[in-house]
Amino acid sequence: MRGGLVMAALAMLTTGPAVAAAKAAPAATASAAAAPAIIQQGKAVYGQWCAGCHAPLPGFGRFPPAGTAVLQQRYQGSVAAVLEDRKDLTPQLIRTVVRKGVAIMPALRKTEVTDAELDAVVAYLVRRPPAR
Repeated sequence: MRGGLVMAALAMLTTGPAVAAAKAAPAATASAAAAPAIIQQGKAVYGQWCAGCHAPLPGFGRFPPAGTAVLQQRYQGSVAAVLEDRKDLTPQLIRTVVRKGVAIMPALRKTEVTDAELDAVVAYLVRRPPAR
């Protein structure tokens, strides 16, 4: 039963109206050539707020990062499950999902992650190539 709920939540995550609108919206200008200091700040904020659920899956472990495990199950390798490895994330999609939340992922308020910190996370996630 729980697996079915997780899959339903993930389907909402990847097909909901907010996500569709964010994908359709023109990408905000988050330069891939963002200043290294901004990218480092984004990595730190990501580590504090996002990595708990979206870190790479460990080789073994009882409690893998929930977001990564669900995305891995959903995409079956067709898209990277680890957000830091994704090449299809747009600045607007990241901002929308962070601010509005999706399925089981809660929305993060500006009192938790400021707009400047969110901009840094966006710069970190859309940088090329991955810096892990």
